[in-house]
Amino acid sequence: MLWTPPGTPDPGAALRAGTGLLAAATGKTLMTVEVDDHNRWVWISSVARPAVDTAQLAEDLRAHPNLSITLGEPASGLDGFRQTFRDAQQARAVALTGRRHGLTLHSEVALTALFADRVPEMRGWARRVLGALFGPDETAARLRETVHAFLDTGGSYTDAAARLHVHKNTVHYRVRKAEELLGHPLGERRLDVEVALLVCAQLGLPDATRRVGGAR
Repeated sequence: MLWTPPGTPDPGAALRAGTGLLAAATGKTLMTVEVDDHNRWVWISSVARPAVDTAQLAEDLRAHPNLSITLGEPASGLDGFRQTFRDAQQARAVALTGRRHGLTLHSEVALTALFADRVPEMRGWARRVLGALFGPDETAARLRETVHAFLDTGGSYTDAAARLHVHKNTVHYRVRKAEELLGHPLGERRLDVEVALLVCAQLGLPDATRRVGGAR
């Protein structure tokens, strides 16, 4: 799915550019459906599992700041045709709610997509799980990002520091501070903490407001 926000100068040109980027990233001829001036649906057909150069596509999209794309996961047959469309829809819901731009892959937001239409409930649950770490200020957001990277790298201070482009000691400090705000070590309720941090990052919590409809 491709879309541009309201007020985009010449949205048709942006959508055509995005279609061209998808064609280049897949090496395939695309089937397109014009939804309205700001939205286009695209399907990629292939005898074998289609290969998509997502890294190059994401990089190319940087030159089109008013254009966003979501990709469903490849699937076969008529049921697969429908499923990958639903995947792209769900990824789009996450992108709009979390105000994500550029490329969003359903495979990266599949869990969060299950909650994209339940933002108020997820906000309340994440607040209970994270406590003071759920704060709306920049410091709390930075601590959440650090803890998410730390847990996602298997509890490696070194790998988390490399991902965040900070010193390892900075990660040590932020993790200790986050545990103070949580009121318990990260090892306690780890699954809940990880899911809460994931949905915060991908849905833009605690400040996300649900936007429905097209790119409106």
